[in-house]
Amino acid sequence: MKYYFKQAILPFIYLIFTAMLGMGSKTMGDKMPGLQLLLNIVNFLLYAIVVFMANYKDGEKAMDVRYRNDRFREVIVRTGEDITLNESEEYKPWKGFVFGAIACIPLVVFIIIHCFYAGFGGSNIFGTIGGILYMIIFSFFWQYIEVFTWSTFLYMLVAIPVISAITGFGFMIGAKKSEKKYEEIAKRESILHGDKQ
Repeated sequence: MKYYFKQAILPFIYLIFTAMLGMGSKTMGDKMPGLQLLLNIVNFLLYAIVVFMANYKDGEKAMDVRYRNDRFREVIVRTGEDITLNESEEYKPWKGFVFGAIACIPLVVFIIIHCFYAGFGGSNIFGTIGGILYMIIFSFFWQYIEVFTWSTFLYMLVAIPVISAITGFGFMIGAKKSEKKYEEIAKRESILHGDKQ
């Protein structure tokens, strides 16, 4: 689990950073709505690119670990030698999507807590954090809704599939690139081995 939480740190921190930039664009008011929309689109695209590329690199590394583990497994089968495998960091297609989902856990928890406290008229630190997250995520998706209702809070949960898709596809595509590299190596080894025969 440590590996999953470590991988979720960047998507979470950059989500807050990007969303705060989105909130900053709201200070422009309604004077330049076109520019405001453009800034929010660019802001969201920057988030998508940064997180996608980070997970792309992580996908390459995870495939390298899987390839190394497969080599060790062959040695274990042939020799019976006891070799420790790094299975937690080994590539699996679904892992990237899990990173994004984990990055959204604080968002979901505080939104739910805020919904309960706001619904009962309570006001405390959890309600305040939920309210801040409300503003952050609505800025992130460029939504200007001021009515605090269950439906608008639940709309924010669209962040989960969006962020999970960015991390998941970045991870898978990066791993695919690394896999092709190892396929090329295997082909060369096969040709070399065939020549020797």
